[in-house]
Amino acid sequence: MSSIEKQLTESLYHSVENKHPSGDMFGNILNSLDKTKKNNNKGYLYMKRTLSSVAALVILIGILISFAFVSPAMAAVVRNIPVVGSIFEYMGDNGLKDAKKHGVVSTIYKVAEDQGIRITINDALYDDARIVISFKEECEGEFKNFLGMDNDILVNDKLAPDFGIDITEKKISEGIYVGLLTININDPTDVDNGLNADPKFFSGELPDEFTLGFHVSEIEGVKGNWIFDIPVSKVESKKMTTKYEPKISKTYKDATLTLEEVIFAPSCVGLTFGMEPFGGSDIASYRVYDDKGKQLEVICESIMEPLYLPVREIPKSLKIVPYTSDIDYTQIPLPEKYPVAVSQGNLGDVIIQKIEFLADKTLIYYDFKPKDSSVEPSRIRIVHKKTASDGGTNFWLEGFPKGPNEKLKAPIKTGENSYVQEYKAINPGKNLYLKMSQTVDARPIKEFEMTVSLENPI
Repeated sequence: MSSIEKQLTESLYHSVENKHPSGDMFGNILNSLDKTKKNNNKGYLYMKRTLSSVAALVILIGILISFAFVSPAMAAVVRNIPVVGSIFEYMGDNGLKDAKKHGVVSTIYKVAEDQGIRITINDALYDDARIVISFKEECEGEFKNFLGMDNDILVNDKLAPDFGIDITEKKISEGIYVGLLTININDPTDVDNGLNADPKFFSGELPDEFTLGFHVSEIEGVKGNWIFDIPVSKVESKKMTTKYEPKISKTYKDATLTLEEVIFAPSCVGLTFGMEPFGGSDIASYRVYDDKGKQLEVICESIMEPLYLPVREIPKSLKIVPYTSDIDYTQIPLPEKYPVAVSQGNLGDVIIQKIEFLADKTLIYYDFKPKDSSVEPSRIRIVHKKTASDGGTNFWLEGFPKGPNEKLKAPIKTGENSYVQEYKAINPGKNLYLKMSQTVDARPIKEFEMTVSLENPI
């Protein structure tokens, strides 16, 4: 990319922020373009006014992009313009924005289109703590998750099993979505011995540079072919990354928590924990404080690999306090009489008015009495109780054949505090229960608290 192209691209990124330009701005743009045509045979004026035209074009395209956020008609025009804005800057956390400023984000423009679904990969970040890919999707109707369980993810053309992926998306206008893919970069090292011996599978630690492949054959029931091979590199970010391996362990109730690694990367602070036995504690999150008592801001509350916003300077130490979950779940048998009140803890109470089992769908009607007017109720799920082979009890999400990870429709608000939740058709003769979450006060687990000194990086 040439110097002028780079300046143009950066200007286009920032022009999106101007959502409401004045009429004078349009006049200035036209005047600038007109004058450039008349004087383009004069060296100095040609260069000066050509640059003015470029600036005007930047503003004009920025205006188009801005209007596309609110105008479906304008969005139809803008969808044919190449991606010019940074999605990291638009919807990324401050760590991603910092990484962009540090120059460790790669600009990627790769497009795959099939069956009326067009996906564009924009930016890629790869450092020692995470991989984040930004994308734009254009399709009819609602957003279609193009990274389902049946799609292949590859590292240098080898299948990468057990990659953890999280998708966050935002609707720009009708049929246009932007989003971020966050990839757990440590999972490929945890491949079992059987896969390690198979040459088609990737195992071991990720290299500093590799090709990350998304070979997608189906998007939510739509069969097609969407192939991306994205070059990612942490060569530059590695120069700004500091690692520690404290290996501090605490044991409580037959469970041992070990702090394996602390990473200070351009995009975040990352912690890596080990737990024996796996899942053997009540830990749901960690609160992390620097040596001055300032709490680090959370990006991802993973139990094994939490992430926090980057810090300006590496502190002398970190204090890590594990906490229990602030969410609990309650399950009640399907009511025989209505209305029925169910507590949602600190959120308030839900009053279930009725449930309709129709031939094509199931509808739950309920009211919400919030403790704080700014909060919304948690979703109500219908589950059925099933006895496991070991004599225990399992509750399975009902009406969704793909299991509990299938997307649940958002409830429709029918009044100030009244809602209706839609499910697929359900047989009411099963052993059905209503399941919903409650907010509770998280408590610190002092027995697992630890302080790590940051003196000897590896």
